[in-house]
Amino acid sequence: MLIGSLFHCGIILIAIAYLLFIFIEKRNSTKKIILLLSVVVILLLVIINKDIFLRKFSIISSLGDFYNWLNYVNTLQAGSGYLNNFSINTIIDLIIYVPFKIIYFLFSPMIWDIRGAQDIIAFLFDVVFYMILISIIIKAFFYKGFARKNDIIIKILIIATVLVIGAYSMGTIAAGTAIRHRYKVLSLLLIIVFSQQSVFGTMKTKHSGT
Repeated sequence: MLIGSLFHCGIILIAIAYLLFIFIEKRNSTKKIILLLSVVVILLLVIINKDIFLRKFSIISSLGDFYNWLNYVNTLQAGSGYLNNFSINTIIDLIIYVPFKIIYFLFSPMIWDIRGAQDIIAFLFDVVFYMILISIIIKAFFYKGFARKNDIIIKILIIATVLVIGAYSMGTIAAGTAIRHRYKVLSLLLIIVFSQQSVFGTMKTKHSGT
């Protein structure tokens, strides 16, 4: 996680998944204490070296700075740009803005933004792929038939992945950049999808056996 954050600091948000799992894991108190101490040490390392691990967050020291940064990003122009005219001045604007940014990040170029053959190829062989992955992940998040531990792990992974996607989407203004940046979370999406499939496979095997 730390090595990944050197290349893109948004990866550091995966740490939230570790923290959530440690706090809900109750079966082995010794292991929990060791893990918690390890995470504290890592967090201290990150904070002390924030110019290395959190360098892209350094320009944001307040909510107002965040608004100003987002509004500046939205003034940048790109051939496949999206949501360029959206202005954020209040928390309500931000609440409306973030879901749109995430949706565009995951599924652009949108079908109504297609400009030619390249966008058609990107839509058919990239966007449709992510649509399938996300639909499976949404199903996994609301599915009630997992064993309790599997259910918790999958949901924590989904929450961490959403946070990382949110971080990437805030700084992405065009479909071309979104396509490239989506690959940074592809491994997380695949882990969630195949974890779900393995659980379903076990359930089907048991069901057919009975």
